[in-house]
Amino acid sequence: MLSKGLYIRPPVIPVPEAPEQIQKPSFLQGWFGDTRPLHSVEIANVYKGMELAGLIHAICTAFAQTMERKDLQSLCTQGAQTAVEHLERLGGLLERDDLPLPPSLLSDVSGSQTPLFSERLMLCHISGLFGSLITHYGQALGSAMKHDVVAAFLALIAGAGNYTEDVTEALIRNEWLEKTPGALDRESLLEHPK
Repeated sequence: MLSKGLYIRPPVIPVPEAPEQIQKPSFLQGWFGDTRPLHSVEIANVYKGMELAGLIHAICTAFAQTMERKDLQSLCTQGAQTAVEHLERLGGLLERDDLPLPPSLLSDVSGSQTPLFSERLMLCHISGLFGSLITHYGQALGSAMKHDVVAAFLALIAGAGNYTEDVTEALIRNEWLEKTPGALDRESLLEHPK
């Protein structure tokens, strides 16, 4: 895969010669003053977030090309733009430390406008992908130790959540979203006896 250019290596960092203890509280800073480069876990999480956002960008673009209804096409275009905003925010974190960015998958999207899937299935896929992105950001947030990285993940979670709400509303409007089984509403049962 490497020789064919199909496998792109993630960022590489130098192997430490010995363990190093954190000396200053500035290790946590990221906005002002004495800031440090990203550590390996932050790099891995930012890079993985970019890979997932890049996949979402390509899929939303492809789905937008094949949607027949303009309102759903617009929703897919909005998803692609949201993914681009995530790529820019995360890419800035890597570029600041002179680390490589993952390649764009947009060139893999053909020019076809023939729908291969139902609009319902496409929206469900988009919703699931954004859900995966939010899950990844939540996990990444737990291991981030710089203020600016924490702030970036929090902002990205909010942005992805806002977009996912729009997709969910479209699924509800079209009666494409099945209700997940849940706990009984005991108060309602008591208010309406047999």
